[in-house]
Amino acid sequence: MTVELMSDQKINIQSTARIVFEGKLRV
Repeated sequence: MTVELMSDQKINIQSTARIVFEGKLRV
């Protein structure tokens, strides 16, 4: 596992959490 892969996963998790958080605020 490379560092780039880990950083990409971290970014994906952050973006997904942000979308879910915004979705909860809208509801």
